[in-house]
Amino acid sequence: MKRLYTVAGLLSVFYLLLLISKRMGYHIYFIHTHLADIICIPFILTNSLIILRLWKRNDQLILGQYKIAFICIYYALIFEWILPRISNVYVSDILDVICYIIGGCIFYFIQKHFLTHDKKRSYRKLENS
Repeated sequence: MKRLYTVAGLLSVFYLLLLISKRMGYHIYFIHTHLADIICIPFILTNSLIILRLWKRNDQLILGQYKIAFICIYYALIFEWILPRISNVYVSDILDVICYIIGGCIFYFIQKHFLTHDKKRSYRKLENS
């Protein structure tokens, strides 16, 4: 769990730095539009994994590929299709969808290589429980 907290902390600090720089008036197009979308998915999934591991009392719990893909699709549908149709605040952008997918891949890589204890053991995936 220590690695998971470290990853969550780093993602939180990085996202906080993005918000602070935006509030201070530093606007770099790619960083404030697309990089925030890339970081969004790993941030949400890492914090969700912390909550699930604590709730289930299983520090070997991981999120499967389908659950990661579901979250990417869910965010793409909500923020790039539904919300732009009902509010002028949101703008639909296909690059944001690609960023959500990249973020999902980054989370999968982080989870596979840094958030598992022993790569030789098989880990119990979060099932429909």
